[in-house]
Amino acid sequence: MIQITISEAKIVRAKYPKACIAKTRHKRYLEESMRYLELIPNNFEASQIIERERFYAAKKMENNKKANNGGMA
Repeated sequence: MIQITISEAKIVRAKYPKACIAKTRHKRYLEESMRYLELIPNNFEASQIIERERFYAAKKMENNKKANNGGMA
């Protein structure tokens, strides 16, 4: 779960009304799902997670290509 602002929560709720946003007394937290995180790219934590997931997806595709080509890229 990442911490988000009230305005970011409103952005997510506008597109996904049933999104899991946990509220405490002064903070809001959003689950780390890509469909939610892509809506708030200005959030530092969200951008870091998006970047990491895209990196791992690219690595996975690269490994699949190597496996399909018999180990030659």
